Amino acid sequence: MGKFHKEKEILSRFEQDKEDSFDFLKLEKETESPNIRTLRLYETYLLHLNKKINLQCSVIVKAAENVTAARQKLLEATRRKKILETLKDHQRLKYYMDAEKQELKDIDEYNVLKAASHE
Repeated sequence: MGKFHKEKEILSRFEQDKEDSFDFLKLEKETESPNIRTLRLYETYLLHLNKKINLQCSVIVKAAENVTAARQKLLEATRRKKILETLKDHQRLKYYMDAEKQELKDIDEYNVLKAASHE
């Protein structure tokens, strides 16, 4: 998840840069009339920034897909682990029940032999 959040943080910085550039242009318009060269530079910068934002959005989508895939793998592994634990518990319970049956059988057999030897 760290990579996903890191990529989102990068996108936030790009978007903040874009907002800051809008504020800069507003401030420049208020103080003086921007010339054509400044406006072209600003337009070029915004186009470049928009490309970076679009690319970063693609990176975030890919990272989100990776997170989803990892989450699915984890969920499947957790399910398998739970199934194995349940099977182990059932086998352990069956073992104890069989051991108890055998112990009772052995005690009964001992008592029968003991009783037969006293007769």
